[in-house]
Amino acid sequence: MAQLIQPILDTFRALLQAMDASTLGDLPPFAEVKSAGMNLNFPYGSVEPGKTAFDPAQDQSAAQGHSIVIQIGVNGTEPEALKTACVAYAQAVWSAIAAWPMSQWPTPAVPGMNVKEVFVMSIEYSGTYSRGSMLSRYVDVTCIVGVEEY
Repeated sequence: MAQLIQPILDTFRALLQAMDASTLGDLPPFAEVKSAGMNLNFPYGSVEPGKTAFDPAQDQSAAQGHSIVIQIGVNGTEPEALKTACVAYAQAVWSAIAAWPMSQWPTPAVPGMNVKEVFVMSIEYSGTYSRGSMLSRYVDVTCIVGVEEY
């Protein structure tokens, strides 16, 4: 039975929740990690499905390519510090993805699911939004996960 994208989403949420001073440095840990929806506590991480593509040439397995979007929300009062924090969070998430052991994809291990590759495809930074004296910015880290299911 195809597991499709859900175990991969669960793994990305576990990865974000596991980030601490060893991966974030001086940045505060995520106050909230959700799968989707409104996040009120900053900084936050959100993991959402982007797209699943299948390889029709595969006979014995379901070859899949999943795109996952990790959104990071950061707030503050100084525009330059906010921009610096967005870049630092994106770099920390990228590094955490690269360091996450392949044996942990997906978490927990799903029988019959073999993750072939995980990589960051793009990082997109939003403009600055303001509400009173509080500013916020968002970073979308789009990842590709190649999977075979038997």
